[in-house]
Amino acid sequence: MKKFLACIFTILLCSTMLSIPNTLAATLYLDNDDPIGKTWSDGTWGYAKSSTGYRGDHRIAYGKGNEYHWNFDFPGTGKKKIYYVYLSNAAFTNTKAVYYGSNMSGTEMYTLGEINQNKAKPGWVQINSTGYTGSNYCLAVGTNGSTAGTGADGAKVEY
Repeated sequence: MKKFLACIFTILLCSTMLSIPNTLAATLYLDNDDPIGKTWSDGTWGYAKSSTGYRGDHRIAYGKGNEYHWNFDFPGTGKKKIYYVYLSNAAFTNTKAVYYGSNMSGTEMYTLGEINQNKAKPGWVQINSTGYTGSNYCLAVGTNGSTAGTGADGAKVEY
């Protein structure tokens, strides 16, 4: 009888464990002023301290042709990655900020989507996931032809 109960307990425990989603995914964070050079910009981006910004500051651009980049270093996992940006500033008013990504060699590029930064809920906003399953990826935001304030603050990836 004891062996039977132990067997039932083991089966119940294993079936419970199999039904729990994988919560052991890794998350990487980058701020707009990463100290070891994993962020950079094309164009003119202003820097400002902000009590609402991720780690107390942000970058902002007010013209066409500006891009801000976050370079994530992570191993190839064979799984899709999910990207987020931190938006929490009233000066971020671009209604069509475009987000895209590429592998570091530039041979694979994805448009991840547009975010209305003017109406985004403050905090971490999910951009999209990509089909890219390799290692190391560059996330970028572009002004998309807008002269409204386009913000760049924190970014994170779950993989």
